Amino acid sequence: MTTTRSEAKWDALERLVITSQENVTKMQEDMNAMKANLLTMNKNLSNLADLKILVEKMICSKGEDPPERGDNYSPEELEETLGGPHKIHRGEDYEDLWIAMRRFEIPAFDGNDPVGWLGKTEQYFEIHGTPTYHRL
Repeated sequence: MTTTRSEAKWDALERLVITSQENVTKMQEDMNAMKANLLTMNKNLSNLADLKILVEKMICSKGEDPPERGDNYSPEELEETLGGPHKIHRGEDYEDLWIAMRRFEIPAFDGNDPVGWLGKTEQYFEIHGTPTYHRL
């Protein structure tokens, strides 16, 4: 018996629904695994906080000053401690490389008026500040 077009479409739709159900089931399994990982991480953080409190109590019982708490961390304070923001000097070579790697969208050559096209490309390179040695 031959199948009609509507039967073929129905079969394709059934396969699509089955695939979608399998994908949803997989996503639910992944979500449950992520929830379990999150619960474990929260428990570990709680244990770590309890341990930190115990260490502070032990230090205080020895008569020493408790260590400075790191709860109020801010990157600005770290920069001040280190003497200001630290930036890597990359120099001119880095800029030249960046210029070379930029995607150029020069005017397309359609086979007509090669002199005019060369003029447009020269103008493009001048506008974008492309060094001569990066021009192809």
